[in-house]
Amino acid sequence: MERIFWDAYPAYLNMGMSADEYWNGDAEACVAYRKAYRERLKFEDIMLWRQGMYVYHALCRVAPALNAIKPKEPLEYIKPFGFDFEKKEEEQPIEDKGFEYMKAWADSFNQKRKNTNGSKRSSA
Repeated sequence: MERIFWDAYPAYLNMGMSADEYWNGDAEACVAYRKAYRERLKFEDIMLWRQGMYVYHALCRVAPALNAIKPKEPLEYIKPFGFDFEKKEEEQPIEDKGFEYMKAWADSFNQKRKNTNGSKRSSA
């Protein structure tokens, strides 16, 4: 039975619990530390997702300027995301214009590439 406590000890130290709290404190504190640790992980996951969305939107906004054939001005950068993580689906934008533009540009590029490769093969 003692082995179980020693095996769990490093995990609780990682969660921020002191050795004195772990060995001499109330056992209910372990439950609170686990819940707090899960909440911290959930918050970090949300923040990393938001960071990824900012990078994604930044790339979509600058994509028009990266077009080698017909460069255009980059789109205006987005406003910061709010901190309301529990948004309803109807509040979410249905489609992102930057994503649509990037997809259309990629499709056009791939089509031109296919046509160029096809003409090289037929003339050879």
